[in-house]
Amino acid sequence: MDTFRRTALAFESFRKLSGAFVTTVTEDTGADTYSIDNDATCPTTKFYLELRSDGTEPCSGTDWIILFLLVCLIHCISWGGRWLVWEPLANALAHHGQKHSAWNRADCQRLSTSMTACSFFLFSAFSVWRILFHKPWLWNARQWTQDLEAKHIDADFKFYYLLYAARFCSDSISLFFEDRRKDVFWTSAAHHLITLGLVLGSATAGLTRMGGVIMFFFDWADPPLLLAKSLKYLSRHPQDLYQTLANRLFEVFAVVFILTRNVLYNYVVYIGVRDLPPWAWISRLLLVLLAVLQTYWLSLLVQAILRQKQNNGVVEDMREKDVSAVATKKAQ
Repeated sequence: MDTFRRTALAFESFRKLSGAFVTTVTEDTGADTYSIDNDATCPTTKFYLELRSDGTEPCSGTDWIILFLLVCLIHCISWGGRWLVWEPLANALAHHGQKHSAWNRADCQRLSTSMTACSFFLFSAFSVWRILFHKPWLWNARQWTQDLEAKHIDADFKFYYLLYAARFCSDSISLFFEDRRKDVFWTSAAHHLITLGLVLGSATAGLTRMGGVIMFFFDWADPPLLLAKSLKYLSRHPQDLYQTLANRLFEVFAVVFILTRNVLYNYVVYIGVRDLPPWAWISRLLLVLLAVLQTYWLSLLVQAILRQKQNNGVVEDMREKDVSAVATKKAQ
């Protein structure tokens, strides 16, 4: 098949998948959507992530084109939102009430980065809730590893799967253009690569139920943390409203993180290691590696909680110190 026809099929699939996704997120249909396009040239019930085509499947590789389109779209929205929305808003908030002189462009960029990420995480968590909450298999661990050979997936869920992968592709690229936090850069890069491996690997192997379970609760911990960081950037002294709200949001984050990333996720890892077929050993390995990262971040969280107690309940983000020092040197 020539490249032009493959691209045309990818755009047509993108239109159908995005339409199903928007319908599910914005309307209360309560019905599966995989059957509506089952007889099309490129049925939306399957993934087409084959790196090589044997000529028998006309749609082989079309999902890579959709993934590329989504990466470009997310990247434009992310950086456009930072420059056009969040940075101007951050400057307005900073100068309101005569923000202290320590506020600089680095603070503004970090606040806009946090708010942009928070927006994506909230949208992601809300979307997957709308798509999967009513799925019977979501609440039955025995069904997470069933129907592996069918490899069928609802159109809205397939679009979310590709959107999720595209977001981590975009975040991986953005890591190299943002101020590097020396103590978390490599762990963040490893997290993105492992997550991408899990998402794309599970899509190719038909392990989408296991992937969906992880996606369903994985993003809920990030919004309160990012909001807390944003409020802390705006804080002028340890007892103002911004700092008080940041402290409470950090406590919410701690509870949600422990429950979702260290209790529920470890249970998913246990089910995966126990029930996945022998050929899925790479998925097992990635699940365990991601669990190790969550444990490492739990240790950082415990340290932050201890520092908060030592600072009379004030949250202190130690990861920002290296970045602030670099920004100060550049300003000089």
